[in-house]
Amino acid sequence: MSLSLPDFTRRLTESGLMSADEVATFVNRLEEAARPADAEQLAQALVAVGHLTAYQAKEINHGRERELVLGNYVILGKLVVCLTQKVSYREPHERGELFRGEGRLAWSR
Repeated sequence: MSLSLPDFTRRLTESGLMSADEVATFVNRLEEAARPADAEQLAQALVAVGHLTAYQAKEINHGRERELVLGNYVILGKLVVCLTQKVSYREPHERGELFRGEGRLAWSR
C-alpha cells in the first residue's frame, strides 16, 4: 500500500532527514512536468539525486522513519551481520561475574 504524497512528506520530515522547507524547495526546483504526482515519484526523485537512499525511502514508506536517524548518525542502509562463534564464560564469583560454560552465539538482523 502506497502512502499519499502529504503522508510521505510528513514522514520524511519527521525522520529528520529533510525539513519541510527542503522538500518544498526540492519539488519547486523541478520542472513542472517532472514534479511528483505521488509519494513513489517523490521518493524516486529524491533517490535519483542522492537526497535519500533507496533503503531510506522504503523505510519511510513502511512507517519506520524514526529509525533512520540515531543521535548524530544517519542510517543509509541495512547492515546484515551473521556471526557464529564459540563463547566461553567463567564460574560466578562473589562479585557477580559470569559463569563457565560453552555455547554458540548466532545473531542476524
